[in-house]
Amino acid sequence: MLLDCSKVKLASPKEVKTVTGFEVGSVPMVGLDLPCVLDKSHFKYDFVYGGTGKATCTLKIEPQALQELNHVVAILES
Repeated sequence: MLLDCSKVKLASPKEVKTVTGFEVGSVPMVGLDLPCVLDKSHFKYDFVYGGTGKATCTLKIEPQALQELNHVVAILES
């Protein structure tokens, strides 16, 4: 098994806070020491947008940079 688990689901808001230290909607797209799964469809865009760790800021980043800056364990086919 790639992720060493038998079931994959979205985390609850409480689980997100416990594991990352951030509230849902503010989780940074880079800088967490967690395995990351990317969706291949993101690579058709020049940039993607997401969390920075601050609720009032958004990160604009190239999908290739997300792959390079994170511990990517899988890329999902859409």
